[in-house]
Amino acid sequence: MWAVSGSETAKLTPESSRRPNFALLLRLGKIVDLMEVFAMKNRSILLIVLLVAVAFVAGFTAAGRQKWEYQETCGNLKNLNELGDGGWELVAGTNQSLDVKCFYLKRPK
Repeated sequence: MWAVSGSETAKLTPESSRRPNFALLLRLGKIVDLMEVFAMKNRSILLIVLLVAVAFVAGFTAAGRQKWEYQETCGNLKNLNELGDGGWELVAGTNQSLDVKCFYLKRPK
């Protein structure tokens, strides 16, 4: 098989007589090595992210998390202080109409 070499003059040389470009092969080898290092770093980062996600989910599904009791009180503003003394926290308040206000409270069980 014959190949054309050179840019200005076209010389026909047998393909078997071409020498490999060792500098190019060394550079390609270094690129492959860098890609392998990059892939290893990506795997390490992925593993760390996965472990953090598992720990995060496990923390929220723990059996010892806080449980709450809820109460709705409408219209009576005077007993909010009494409810506060009983451990209730105000979570939200709404105006149902001009004269009716509703309060939503919670406290630990």
